[in-house]
Amino acid sequence: MTFTWDGIVYDSTGSYTNMYVDQNGCDSSMTLNLTIITGSAGSLDITACDDFTWDGVVYDSTGSYTNIYTGTNGCDSLITLNLTINNSSVGSVDITACDDFTWDGIVYDSTGSYTNTYSGANGCDSLMILNLTINNSSVGSVDITACDDFTWDGIVYDSTGSYTNTYTDVNGCDSVMTLNLTINVGPVVEIIYNSSLGTLTANNITGSTSPYTWLWNTGELTQSISVDPSVLSYWCVVSDANGCLSDTVYFSITTGVDEILDSRLLVYPNPVNDILNIDFTFKNNQSVELKIVNILGEVMYFEKVNQIELSYSNKFDFSKFSKGLYFIKLKLDKNVITQKVILQ
Repeated sequence: MTFTWDGIVYDSTGSYTNMYVDQNGCDSSMTLNLTIITGSAGSLDITACDDFTWDGVVYDSTGSYTNIYTGTNGCDSLITLNLTINNSSVGSVDITACDDFTWDGIVYDSTGSYTNTYSGANGCDSLMILNLTINNSSVGSVDITACDDFTWDGIVYDSTGSYTNTYTDVNGCDSVMTLNLTINVGPVVEIIYNSSLGTLTANNITGSTSPYTWLWNTGELTQSISVDPSVLSYWCVVSDANGCLSDTVYFSITTGVDEILDSRLLVYPNPVNDILNIDFTFKNNQSVELKIVNILGEVMYFEKVNQIELSYSNKFDFSKFSKGLYFIKLKLDKNVITQKVILQ
């Protein structure tokens, strides 16, 4: 601070004298007893989030700002604010989850927007918004009744029970499907020949469900039929109350004429995992065709058997086929013997 007296600037406390000539023409001596009070200046360093209010003014940018005050001694007091503004942050994340989603220890099971506030590295708030979409897993069941076995997703089931498969749905979530399966065992039949009565009877030798229906190659629909001397070979298929069919059962009448087949068609092991054996023997000169057919009726193998060889034996690799039910069909002129095979 300074003081000007008669055009001279004084900046120090002290006594100063000036000489004047008064109105009488005499010297007049004037002494100035001067006290200089120095004003103050200071600064303040502040770091704030987003904005800072100083003396009623809101500052939202980093910079230096000055205010002037009057001190107790009546002199100016100059204060400089050195201000650093750090901004809070806001962000969002989009999440799609199945059933629920855990965020910071909290489980959310509904679609919606959720907010958490964190402290950033600069000490300011960091606001995070979770835009959450929840897709729910699905659960379903199907009731199936089948004869002997049922193939589901390549697996053959031959027992009554409940089985579960888990799939991934269009949303990427689990879809749990339960198969409530009832397996009805089909008839296993043998043909008994009563030579004294001249009859053939198809007897069911398993505990499948009655009543039964019978279909003979002669077109007859009864359990027992009379033998026609002009017919040397017979076959029968039996259906039970559940609609399950037996394998074709073959029987040949011995009349002095060579039999079509010397023994029953042998297919083993059954069920099969890989190699299936098919054996049979024939004696007369008839056309014999062998087919392996899947459940859709597609022919997986066909062979016209060379009858110069009196017996037939072959091994078939079923491991290259899909698991399920297959039929071995042996055609002899107008007669067809069918036997079911399960590939596990």
